[in-house]
Amino acid sequence: MLIALSQILGTTRIAKFVSEIVDIRQYQVSPWDARIPDVPATEDDIIWKGAGSLAVADVVMDGAMAPTRKLKPSTFVQTKVPNLKHGLDLDQRDLDLLYRLTNGGGLAVDAGSLDTKIAGYLAGLIDGVNKRKAILKCAVVSDGFAIDKFGIKASGVTFGMKSDLKVTLTGGQQYINANLATMTPVADALALIRKAKETYGITYDRITYATAVFDVITASDEFKAKAQIFSGVTFGSGSFPLPVGTAKELLQRVLGGGIEIEIDDSTYFVENEDGTESTARYVAEADVIFSTKAADGNAGVWDFANCPVTEAIASNLMPGTVIGNSIPAGTRGPVGYVTAANGNMNPPGVTLWAVTKGMSRRHHDAVTAKIICK
Repeated sequence: MLIALSQILGTTRIAKFVSEIVDIRQYQVSPWDARIPDVPATEDDIIWKGAGSLAVADVVMDGAMAPTRKLKPSTFVQTKVPNLKHGLDLDQRDLDLLYRLTNGGGLAVDAGSLDTKIAGYLAGLIDGVNKRKAILKCAVVSDGFAIDKFGIKASGVTFGMKSDLKVTLTGGQQYINANLATMTPVADALALIRKAKETYGITYDRITYATAVFDVITASDEFKAKAQIFSGVTFGSGSFPLPVGTAKELLQRVLGGGIEIEIDDSTYFVENEDGTESTARYVAEADVIFSTKAADGNAGVWDFANCPVTEAIASNLMPGTVIGNSIPAGTRGPVGYVTAANGNMNPPGVTLWAVTKGMSRRHHDAVTAKIICK
């Protein structure tokens, strides 16, 4: 069986694999991933952020001239748009199988086996790209991002959350087991909800906790006392901790109703520079997030600006660098493609790649708030 290399690993075939992977998996690795939409954008769209908001429209009678306003000054927020990218080198067995298929020594079953392998490899790569994109979306939610890996260093990155909507607890206020008698998680939540409504006109109707934090606040003396008042039940000494569903329902009542209580412990695996793996949370355990469900899916509030990948430009400028045809100009991620491991064949090999180019953005500074609880 003789198959051309471009038929196996060409750009068109790899793009088909990627499309099928994305359609089947419908990546939602964190609840925030689905809430912040992807939008097509260019680099110029990402590297600036408009300052301020347009005022309310004027009342104008028929035939009268309506006033126009100047755009507010723009704030330059960054100079480069990041690439979310990683690759996987095919091992010797895969290379041997490729060689057999492209030189007439392979069987039909070999072609099917290689297809399965390539699809699996790409699925892992696309999964990694989408998880990194989800990390950036969650950074918009919690207003914080840092990285120190493989020569890339960034810390203290923020996305514009209002400073008075970012509350840091200290001492006896913190949500830790040692403070069960002194913490006031209900009063803290109500105060922040009121602040957002009175100052920015936004109503938070969802609070997201990590399980560990939720367990602590629902064991606090303040919560227990209020839960008894709002439930009309006198809890015995052995009643706590309550089942999670019951505790969530009582917390909703204590907060006045109309507020969804969400528990989120989404995590991902990260490879360290020494090759070991560890897990990390999309949103820090200490961050209690306040949000409005009206913002879910609203690109006018927040989004992930998805740009054409630079690899498409490069592959058209330098034909032959990508196996098969060049990546079509203007292609947006996630994109999969295949190259030689390096141009000098030292060491020789074939590499699968996945890439997205873009950045998450926050257009409404009060769309979320948070309590840093410990």
